[in-house]
Amino acid sequence: MGKPFLILLLITLSILTFGYGRVEATPITPTDFDSIDPGQVFAGPLTGDFITSPVEGSKDVGDATNIVYFKDGLYTYTESVTPQMNNISEFNTGFSPQGWNGVAGFSFSQANTTGVGSGNINISQDPDGTIDWNLTNPNFDSGETITFFFQSTLPPGLGVYNLIDHSVGATISYAPTPEPTTLLLLSSGLLGLAGLRRKLLN
Repeated sequence: MGKPFLILLLITLSILTFGYGRVEATPITPTDFDSIDPGQVFAGPLTGDFITSPVEGSKDVGDATNIVYFKDGLYTYTESVTPQMNNISEFNTGFSPQGWNGVAGFSFSQANTTGVGSGNINISQDPDGTIDWNLTNPNFDSGETITFFFQSTLPPGLGVYNLIDHSVGATISYAPTPEPTTLLLLSSGLLGLAGLRRKLLN
Protein backbone atom coordinates (compact mmCIF):
# COMPACT_ATOMS: atom_id res chain seq x y z
CA MET A 1 0.00 0.00 0.00
CA GLY A 2 1.63 3.26 -1.15
CA LYS A 3 2.32 6.21 1.14
CA PRO A 4 0.22 8.67 -0.90
CA PHE A 5 -2.74 6.29 -0.57
CA LEU A 6 -2.27 6.04 3.21
CA ILE A 7 -2.27 9.83 3.56
CA LEU A 8 -5.35 10.14 1.35
CA LEU A 9 -7.04 7.48 3.49
CA LEU A 10 -6.19 9.36 6.70
CA ILE A 11 -7.54 12.62 5.30
CA THR A 12 -10.70 10.93 4.00
CA LEU A 13 -11.39 9.28 7.37
CA SER A 14 -10.97 12.63 9.09
CA ILE A 15 -13.45 14.25 6.71
CA LEU A 16 -15.99 11.42 6.96
CA THR A 17 -15.94 11.43 10.74
CA PHE A 18 -16.01 15.22 11.09
CA GLY A 19 -19.17 16.63 12.58
CA TYR A 20 -20.15 13.77 14.89
CA GLY A 21 -20.21 14.09 18.66
CA ARG A 22 -20.58 17.89 18.64
CA VAL A 23 -23.14 18.18 21.45
CA GLU A 24 -22.17 20.20 24.55
CA ALA A 25 -18.94 21.67 23.24
CA THR A 26 -16.94 23.50 25.92
CA PRO A 27 -16.24 27.19 25.18
CA ILE A 28 -12.61 28.35 25.26
CA THR A 29 -11.64 31.97 25.93
CA PRO A 30 -9.48 33.05 22.96
CA THR A 31 -5.90 34.19 23.61
CA ASP A 32 -4.34 36.74 21.28
CA PHE A 33 -1.29 35.15 19.64
CA ASP A 34 0.17 38.65 19.20
CA SER A 35 0.27 39.06 23.00
CA ILE A 36 2.31 35.96 23.91
CA ASP A 37 5.97 35.02 23.68
CA PRO A 38 5.96 31.49 22.23
CA GLY A 39 9.72 31.12 22.52
CA GLN A 40 12.15 29.70 20.00
CA VAL A 41 11.23 27.77 16.87
CA PHE A 42 11.32 24.06 17.72
CA ALA A 43 10.07 22.59 14.43
CA GLY A 44 9.08 23.94 11.04
CA PRO A 45 7.99 25.71 9.06
CA LEU A 46 6.11 22.79 7.53
CA THR A 47 3.94 23.77 4.57
CA GLY A 48 1.11 21.90 2.87
CA ASP A 49 -2.31 22.11 1.27
CA PHE A 50 -5.85 21.56 2.52
CA ILE A 51 -7.19 18.82 0.21
CA THR A 52 -10.83 17.79 -0.16
CA SER A 53 -11.86 14.13 -0.21
CA PRO A 54 -11.45 12.11 -3.43
CA VAL A 55 -15.25 12.21 -3.75
CA GLU A 56 -14.93 15.98 -4.22
CA GLY A 57 -12.01 15.64 -6.61
CA SER A 58 -9.11 16.03 -4.15
CA LYS A 59 -9.15 19.79 -4.70
CA ASP A 60 -6.68 22.19 -3.11
CA VAL A 61 -8.79 24.62 -1.04
CA GLY A 62 -6.11 26.32 1.03
CA ASP A 63 -2.51 26.55 2.20
CA ALA A 64 -1.09 25.87 5.65
CA THR A 65 2.19 26.80 7.32
CA ASN A 66 2.83 25.01 10.60
CA ILE A 67 5.49 26.14 13.11
CA VAL A 68 6.06 24.77 16.62
CA TYR A 69 7.68 27.00 19.25
CA PHE A 70 9.07 25.98 22.64
CA LYS A 71 9.50 27.89 25.91
CA ASP A 72 9.39 26.98 29.61
CA GLY A 73 8.17 23.44 29.02
CA LEU A 74 5.38 24.45 26.62
CA TYR A 75 5.08 23.78 22.90
CA THR A 76 3.05 26.36 20.97
CA TYR A 77 1.54 24.86 17.82
CA THR A 78 0.71 27.48 15.16
CA GLU A 79 -1.11 26.96 11.89
CA SER A 80 -1.11 29.95 9.53
CA VAL A 81 -4.06 29.34 7.20
CA THR A 82 -4.53 30.95 3.77
CA PRO A 83 -7.71 29.72 2.06
CA GLN A 84 -8.22 29.43 -1.68
CA MET A 85 -11.99 29.73 -1.26
CA ASN A 86 -14.22 32.40 0.27
CA ASN A 87 -16.37 32.59 3.40
CA ILE A 88 -14.51 30.09 5.57
CA SER A 89 -16.72 29.09 8.49
CA GLU A 90 -14.42 26.88 10.58
CA PHE A 91 -10.90 25.63 11.22
CA ASN A 92 -10.30 22.70 13.55
CA THR A 93 -7.94 20.03 14.77
CA GLY A 94 -8.94 16.61 13.49
CA PHE A 95 -7.50 15.15 16.71
CA SER A 96 -7.66 15.66 20.46
CA PRO A 97 -4.44 17.55 21.32
CA GLN A 98 -2.50 15.50 23.86
CA GLY A 99 -0.98 17.46 26.73
CA TRP A 100 -3.14 20.50 25.96
CA ASN A 101 -2.92 23.15 28.71
CA GLY A 102 -6.27 24.81 27.96
CA VAL A 103 -4.79 27.72 25.98
CA ALA A 104 -5.86 28.31 22.37
CA GLY A 105 -6.37 31.37 20.23
CA PHE A 106 -5.41 33.22 17.08
CA SER A 107 -3.83 36.45 15.86
CA PHE A 108 -6.35 39.18 16.67
CA SER A 109 -4.62 41.66 14.34
CA GLN A 110 -4.82 39.26 11.39
CA ALA A 111 -8.47 38.50 12.13
CA ASN A 112 -9.24 42.23 12.13
CA THR A 113 -7.29 42.77 8.91
CA THR A 114 -9.31 40.11 7.09
CA GLY A 115 -12.59 41.72 8.11
CA VAL A 116 -13.63 38.76 10.25
CA GLY A 117 -12.97 40.69 13.46
CA SER A 118 -11.29 39.31 16.56
CA GLY A 119 -14.65 39.14 18.35
CA ASN A 120 -16.19 36.90 15.71
CA ILE A 121 -14.12 33.74 16.17
CA ASN A 122 -15.49 31.42 18.84
CA ILE A 123 -13.27 28.60 20.10
CA SER A 124 -14.59 25.43 21.69
CA GLN A 125 -13.56 21.88 22.51
CA ASP A 126 -15.89 19.13 21.31
CA PRO A 127 -16.65 16.05 23.43
CA ASP A 128 -14.24 14.08 21.24
CA GLY A 129 -11.44 16.46 22.30
CA THR A 130 -11.00 18.30 19.00
CA ILE A 131 -10.59 22.09 19.10
CA ASP A 132 -12.81 24.21 16.81
CA TRP A 133 -12.37 27.82 15.72
CA ASN A 134 -15.85 28.87 14.46
CA LEU A 135 -16.18 32.09 12.46
CA THR A 136 -19.53 33.75 13.16
CA ASN A 137 -18.64 36.44 10.61
CA PRO A 138 -17.37 34.34 7.69
CA ASN A 139 -15.36 37.03 5.89
CA PHE A 140 -12.23 34.89 5.84
CA ASP A 141 -11.61 34.77 2.09
CA SER A 142 -9.16 33.52 -0.52
CA GLY A 143 -5.64 34.91 -0.19
CA GLU A 144 -6.09 36.14 3.40
CA THR A 145 -4.17 34.67 6.35
CA ILE A 146 -5.01 34.03 9.99
CA THR A 147 -2.67 32.26 12.42
CA PHE A 148 -4.41 29.87 14.82
CA PHE A 149 -2.64 28.26 17.78
CA PHE A 150 -2.85 26.08 20.88
CA GLN A 151 -0.33 24.97 23.50
CA SER A 152 0.74 21.56 24.77
CA THR A 153 3.27 20.05 27.14
CA LEU A 154 4.14 17.41 24.52
CA PRO A 155 6.48 17.61 21.49
CA PRO A 156 5.30 17.26 17.90
CA GLY A 157 4.34 14.22 15.91
CA LEU A 158 1.72 14.48 13.16
CA GLY A 159 -2.03 15.12 12.98
CA VAL A 160 -4.83 16.22 10.65
CA TYR A 161 -6.25 19.77 10.53
CA ASN A 162 -9.47 20.73 8.71
CA LEU A 163 -10.56 23.88 6.86
CA ILE A 164 -14.30 24.19 6.25
CA ASP A 165 -16.63 26.09 3.96
CA HIS A 166 -19.23 24.19 1.93
CA SER A 167 -16.57 21.50 1.62
CA VAL A 168 -13.93 20.16 4.00
CA GLY A 169 -10.24 20.31 3.18
CA ALA A 170 -7.69 18.47 5.33
CA THR A 171 -3.94 18.72 5.76
CA ILE A 172 -1.35 16.89 7.85
CA SER A 173 0.88 19.00 10.10
CA TYR A 174 2.65 18.90 13.45
CA ALA A 175 0.50 17.77 16.37
CA PRO A 176 1.39 16.84 19.97
CA THR A 177 1.99 13.18 20.62
CA PRO A 178 3.29 11.17 23.59
CA GLU A 179 5.64 9.33 21.23
CA PRO A 180 8.45 11.41 19.64
CA THR A 181 9.26 8.64 17.15
CA THR A 182 6.94 10.08 14.50
CA LEU A 183 8.92 13.30 14.41
CA LEU A 184 12.15 11.33 14.13
CA LEU A 185 10.73 9.45 11.16
CA LEU A 186 9.69 12.71 9.58
CA SER A 187 13.12 14.29 9.98
CA SER A 188 14.80 11.19 8.56
CA GLY A 189 12.69 11.41 5.42
CA LEU A 190 10.88 8.10 5.93
CA LEU A 191 7.51 9.81 5.89
CA GLY A 192 8.33 12.37 3.20
CA LEU A 193 5.33 14.37 4.35
CA ALA A 194 5.85 17.63 2.51
CA GLY A 195 6.39 15.97 -0.84
CA LEU A 196 3.51 13.55 -0.40
CA ARG A 197 1.06 16.32 0.36
CA ARG A 198 2.04 18.08 -2.84
CA LYS A 199 1.69 14.81 -4.76
CA LEU A 200 -1.94 14.56 -3.69
CA LEU A 201 -2.68 17.24 -6.25
CA ASN A 202 -1.17 15.29 -9.13
